Amino acid sequence: MTKTKYLILVAICCLPLFLINVKDSHDWGDDFAQYLIQAENIVKGNQQAESGYVYDNSFPVVAPPAYPVGFPLMLSTVYSLFGHSIIHYSFLITAVLFLYCLVLALFLRNYFSWLTGLFMVLLFAYNPWTLSFKTEILSDLPFSLLLLLSWMFYQKREKIFYLISAGIVMALLFSTRGAGFVFLVAICLHNGYLFFKDKSPGARKNTLQNTSLLIVISTGIYFWLNHVLFNIPSSEFLGFYQKAWMKSSSFDIIIQNLNYYVDVFKAFYHPQVEEWTFATSVAESFAIGLMLMGLLFSLLKQRSFFDLLVWLYIILILLYPYTSSGFRFILPVIPFLMFYIVLGMKQIKFDINLSRHWLIIMVGTAVLLLYKPSIEKFIEERNVIIAGPQEKASEEAFQYINTHLNKNDLVVFKKPKALALYCHVKTTSVISTQTKVEIAEMFERMGVTYLFMNINIEDRPLDEFIRENQATVQEVWRNDKFVLYKFLG
Repeated sequence: MTKTKYLILVAICCLPLFLINVKDSHDWGDDFAQYLIQAENIVKGNQQAESGYVYDNSFPVVAPPAYPVGFPLMLSTVYSLFGHSIIHYSFLITAVLFLYCLVLALFLRNYFSWLTGLFMVLLFAYNPWTLSFKTEILSDLPFSLLLLLSWMFYQKREKIFYLISAGIVMALLFSTRGAGFVFLVAICLHNGYLFFKDKSPGARKNTLQNTSLLIVISTGIYFWLNHVLFNIPSSEFLGFYQKAWMKSSSFDIIIQNLNYYVDVFKAFYHPQVEEWTFATSVAESFAIGLMLMGLLFSLLKQRSFFDLLVWLYIILILLYPYTSSGFRFILPVIPFLMFYIVLGMKQIKFDINLSRHWLIIMVGTAVLLLYKPSIEKFIEERNVIIAGPQEKASEEAFQYINTHLNKNDLVVFKKPKALALYCHVKTTSVISTQTKVEIAEMFERMGVTYLFMNINIEDRPLDEFIRENQATVQEVWRNDKFVLYKFLG
């Protein structure tokens, strides 16, 4: 099958993505709100750090003042046309997923048959984890798309067009998530290896030129986007992550993350199918086993830039002290891990009287059938409002705050960026490691005026503070999910 026909077939098979789990509501996940605020700031010409969220230098672990501008730039196209319309943002994320599937199909076609590539794309695209994640307005899918494009352009770097394209896409990669700089580290290490491996003057000169051009283009465009065109406070951004790393020892972080991400990866191949629990348990066991087999085979026999990039990214997420990310942090390397699964499978010699094509069709179809109950559930619940800012109780609370509080009030809430998006007040939050004394000092130092609670969102430090300081708080409003307190100081 030609590449064009193959892509058309993949595109047709992925078109239903635009009809499955496209929502007009969002959960309380807080990062999405900061991205939307930054997108609004781009359209209105405001500074990126002007979000209403008050950054606390003493406890900079909730969020940095602003994220890199890449993803907000993408979202700003939707905001300029439709405002903060969740359903249009959801269509944008779906479009990114659709493009990602096409690029993934091209990536896989470099190594496997068209049939294998097609089923691998479908197994990724219609996996319940992927379909569920599609409702999140987060940078992970755009980042994953740019990472895969960067790798594909870099593989063809001998042609100047692809080399320059790689540099441009890498700049967008860095501007979407800071973790993208791992790609530049991989390039430097890879080209350093090539420089010492091939000692001919021509080859060394070519390696140095290519590496230098990639560094200049990617970092130059990144600097222009994030420091000239849009001023991202990078020093505070770095301080935020430095503070996060200081909380635990490296060894404890690695062990904790290793256990966590193995479970997450296994869960990706374990759709919740009550009638076929044994089948999904077998699938997840095979997935982890074949992936490790393929990874070790590639590392021992091939040792390519491909492996270097995957290992560096895995090391990065294992070192990062945040173990509540779920699927999102491993999403960028899912295509590479899927590659290792198929590579591991190819090392097993099947002595059965059945063509490989029919085996691929049978196994692929069987796994896709396990997705059927989850897909049906997504379709049935397409009009259900997700527990979050679009619920009726949330809208009532926002309306009260916008009517009765002024823009200089500082409100403490577990999801401060979401509150800043929907209300005109300033916001901040407390964190689980703060003591009661530190919380009281923070309230006085920052000039907190209100405390806001959602009974369904756990916020133990704030809840305890309110219960133990009844003389300094006064309830002023509530509904069935929210309580607003005036802080008397």
